Amino acid sequence: MAHPENSIYRSRRSAPETVTDIFIACLVSVYLLAVPPDGYASITQFKYRFFMILCAAYTAAALFFAVRDLLKGREKLFSAPLTASGWARLALCAFLVLTALSAAFSAYGGTFRGSGRLEGLLTVAAYVVTCLLVSRYARCGSWVLWLFGLSVTLFCALSLAQFAGADPLSLYPEGTAWVGTSGLTHIPFFGTVGNADLSVAVLCAAFGAFFMALFRCRGRIRFLLLVPLALSVTVILISGVEAGKVAIAAGVLLSLPAAAGRHRRLRRAAAVFAAAAIILSVAVLALWTPASPGFLYEASELLHGRWNDSFGSGRIYIWRNCLKLFPERPLFGGGPDTLGARGIPPFIRWDPNQGMLKRGIDAAHNEYLNILVNQGLLALLAYLSALTAGAVIWYRPAEDPAAAVAGGAVLFYCVQAFFGISMCLSAPYMWLALGILLRAGSTFPRDQINKTGPPAAQP
Repeated sequence: MAHPENSIYRSRRSAPETVTDIFIACLVSVYLLAVPPDGYASITQFKYRFFMILCAAYTAAALFFAVRDLLKGREKLFSAPLTASGWARLALCAFLVLTALSAAFSAYGGTFRGSGRLEGLLTVAAYVVTCLLVSRYARCGSWVLWLFGLSVTLFCALSLAQFAGADPLSLYPEGTAWVGTSGLTHIPFFGTVGNADLSVAVLCAAFGAFFMALFRCRGRIRFLLLVPLALSVTVILISGVEAGKVAIAAGVLLSLPAAAGRHRRLRRAAAVFAAAAIILSVAVLALWTPASPGFLYEASELLHGRWNDSFGSGRIYIWRNCLKLFPERPLFGGGPDTLGARGIPPFIRWDPNQGMLKRGIDAAHNEYLNILVNQGLLALLAYLSALTAGAVIWYRPAEDPAAAVAGGAVLFYCVQAFFGISMCLSAPYMWLALGILLRAGSTFPRDQINKTGPPAAQP
């Protein structure tokens, strides 16, 4: 009998694999495109309930069939030897346990569901458990890429219509629209995700997946992915979200060695080029300060040691105040999603479309700093350990296209996450990609890849 870790080679899917296929299909299509009847007014609560129901149904079904197969001898509880995927799974389990301890030791309320961004213990558990199940039972088929590409194409088509002043699905509250529509109030929402930053986070993950697929998948049909890729970058650029632009630029450079595949000389050349480009960019910003305000100007100022709280739409102010909270609860943090209860003074800034804005702070606007402050240093180390193990899998020259594509999605998302917020409207796509990456990394023995390649992962 084939080992469960190599079950992708079986022509017949097991029951846990089938329900995993259904979960992935729902996440990359129905969940991404679904919107509530009253539009953006209740989209966060709508998506949260949808996501939790989807995760609960998937977890219950997958565990039921997995236990049934275990009792019948069709499944093994543990596999050996412990690979990079195995270490990542252990790190994710540690991350979940440490988040639970953070919630238990918290002096603030709302840690189970989340008091600010619906990112409490329940949501983190949904992320980790579904990621672990996907890492065990995903089949890594090319259909995921094509279905996601279709969904992203529809998402971007709607977004471009909204940028042009239309509202085909009546998502905006009455009297509001996207930036640039005269006579109406500006609202930074677009697409079927809503919040501009979260929408761009999804598109960054999509761009990373499609970009890597062009290099690592086979067949001319893969060039059809240029359509959602081009639409994704167009929407990101028009949206004006700087984190998306940084993710594209840095993600492309960092992914070049992995895009080169098994060609050792090309991988070395790509690594040298990427390192040289990064060093040159930093040197140029250190020696030259752009005259006009914007991300490049702010980056140059930071390199010169001139910090301003207004930089990054107030992110410097938020980061500085979040770091002040870390010594209060260094090991377990204040509790998942409790930053809004810890007394950071609101940030005040001028917006040309909305005038003077006063915003309370309930997220660090940096996912890594957010974990550090809310869940503590130990949880952050566990999370980064899982990502590091995923990076090891991704950069291996002999890995299959599924690992390359999923790793690209994780990388581009993680770059923008340095300026972003984790929420159930966008984060599930990073966790899904991470699960597929870990699955692909543990599925194919190196000698088998070199001889035959992974047939199920090639469009």
